[in-house]
Amino acid sequence: MSPIGAPAAGAIMHEVNVLTGAEKFIVFGSCGVLAPEKCAGKIIVPTESYRDEGFSYHFFPAGDYIIMKNSEAVEKHLKAGKVPYVSGRNWTTDAIYRETPDNIARHRKDGCISVEMEAAGLQAVADYMGAELYIFFFGGDILGESWDIGNMGGEKEKERQHGLFDIAMGFAAEI
Repeated sequence: MSPIGAPAAGAIMHEVNVLTGAEKFIVFGSCGVLAPEKCAGKIIVPTESYRDEGFSYHFFPAGDYIIMKNSEAVEKHLKAGKVPYVSGRNWTTDAIYRETPDNIARHRKDGCISVEMEAAGLQAVADYMGAELYIFFFGGDILGESWDIGNMGGEKEKERQHGLFDIAMGFAAEI
């Protein structure tokens, strides 16, 4: 788990690398769901992330998307454990609660199935450091014409995070 936002999460990842020499990072948490019909009840594995935040541009050349380099390894682990998952494009934003209907429609049209605030920045930092990032999400809220709080907050989110922690620990043992 990381703090909310790419700058805070990326700074912690970089400091952990410098202080401990860690070179492999497993990150998980909640995301907004843009494609509920595809994502319902499944872990979400981002394959690339739209860079709608500023942090990643300090560590990686400018471009619309950044490839999430270890998505196939995450998929392989989930498949082996018979964990339902879906993979696809993601949208990383740094404008909390600003997923407006027009932006949601634009990113859906571009194939994004999820939105969150860290993935692009973390991948950029990992690439910069020569580290490996393994990242996956669970659907928190559902974004569309209206907002559905979904699994955000309370016991539902806590239970989901505990389940993901177990998946992450199993994956850590593999890598």
